[in-house]
Amino acid sequence: MKSCLGLKAICGFMIAVVILFGCVIQQPTNIADIYYFEGPERSLEVLATIEPASDNRVLVHMEKAMSLLELGRYKESLMTLEPLVDELEIFSASQDGKHLSNNDNTFCGESFERVMVPSLGVVAALALQQDSLAADWAKRVLHMIDTVDCADCDFDGARYLAALALAGDEKGLLATSLLFPVVAKYPDISFFKKEFFRFARINQSKPDAEEREIVAIFLLGEGPFKQSSWYRHGFVDKEGWPRYLKPADSGATSGILTLDDGKELISTTIMDLWSSAGICLKARLDHELAEVVQPYEESLSGVRYLAKAIDSDLSTAARLLAVLDAPPDLRGWQSLPATIQVVRVPVAITEMTCQLLAVNTEDQIVWDEIFDVPQEWTGRPLFVVRRVP
Repeated sequence: MKSCLGLKAICGFMIAVVILFGCVIQQPTNIADIYYFEGPERSLEVLATIEPASDNRVLVHMEKAMSLLELGRYKESLMTLEPLVDELEIFSASQDGKHLSNNDNTFCGESFERVMVPSLGVVAALALQQDSLAADWAKRVLHMIDTVDCADCDFDGARYLAALALAGDEKGLLATSLLFPVVAKYPDISFFKKEFFRFARINQSKPDAEEREIVAIFLLGEGPFKQSSWYRHGFVDKEGWPRYLKPADSGATSGILTLDDGKELISTTIMDLWSSAGICLKARLDHELAEVVQPYEESLSGVRYLAKAIDSDLSTAARLLAVLDAPPDLRGWQSLPATIQVVRVPVAITEMTCQLLAVNTEDQIVWDEIFDVPQEWTGRPLFVVRRVP
């Protein structure tokens, strides 16, 4: 017991040293630069030139799917995501499933990135107004969450998207059960509470055939990307375990939907990708550290080694540095948004248009669009999806 406690204390100390005293250097990939500065069309052109058999094949498909979604090419986005889901589920269930890549160094993503693959499928299917298809993707979201098996990770936003899709397919009871723990976790967020009771009502009766609602789903800002962490080891600066660090300007931060009568509604954040990324990276670090130290705990000599290290932590620190000092893998799905936000608003039959806006942290408009409300649509929510970096 004393050995375990000492080891945990040393692990915590080494991680703190890297985080608090590390000098972080930004290393964005060319794809990220192209996507954010030249747009999704140019990004697709470049992605098409990358060899599909490379160890970045999964990552290329992730980036391609997001560019297609931003362009409103939802069917193509779904076709790109489709083959990834089974592959990532198999990887997550394998012995390598707690890592970033497999034994061949093929990128398979952090846990939150794997969950985002079917989550993006839900969003694309909702944009196509296909309830049954969205419900199928929702089931894949829930299965992926179970498969990645990350108890510390925050997948509440993904569960909400799944509930939203299942409620549209008239599975109100399942949608309600998914949202109940989210409501309990965030009692001060009235949006989740309203959605919970809405899904419960769907379970009790069919929606009003004359009801008209718009549900706008905003994918906003510049999402997580890994950066190198540098630390001082002796007289040498070394590149250690990566971390996520937000840029000073992360682009669009809030979505707004304005109706013809002047009514204005601000979107609610249901998923913070920066927060999820940091939690998942920390969970993987904990696993990597456990794998390095575990062999020494399984033998008598190992126990003696750790007991000695507690009195003089240099030896254990050297073992921990084997993880922290490993060449960092900075690959990641960099076209992901910073947040996913939702706003739901009832729309009168006389409503002809609405305005969609995205603003930055200073409430300056960075994007806007006049959206024509289809007059023939009633009886179900109209889903409007927009990706605004």
